[in-house]
Amino acid sequence: MAAMPNVLGTIDCTHVAVRPLQAREEIYRNRKHFHSLNVQMICDPNMRIISVRSNYPGSCHDSYILRQTGLYRKFKDGDMPKGWLLGDGGYSCTEWLVTPYNNLQTRNQVCFNEAHQSTRG
Repeated sequence: MAAMPNVLGTIDCTHVAVRPLQAREEIYRNRKHFHSLNVQMICDPNMRIISVRSNYPGSCHDSYILRQTGLYRKFKDGDMPKGWLLGDGGYSCTEWLVTPYNNLQTRNQVCFNEAHQSTRG
């Protein structure tokens, strides 16, 4: 899609509002100051959901959640097909997870980010 070859899927997290238990409410407070679960989803290029993680409080960072998954271990161990996941700036760029450029300096970087955004969308 959008001239991005070998994309195995896209990854992102979203915050789902919850009413936490009083004793643990602070861990459910996210960066936007409301209580939530941070839910991670990975979809393949055919928009099929291949992974959902919904058991992390809102204070957990997206990249932390990914590191807790079996899919992360499979990528790290080289047990996945050649290709990559596309993620946003909430993740670190690796050899198998591609994120957009932060500080755009060239036209090629702008074009890459546009293709990345279009494909993730």
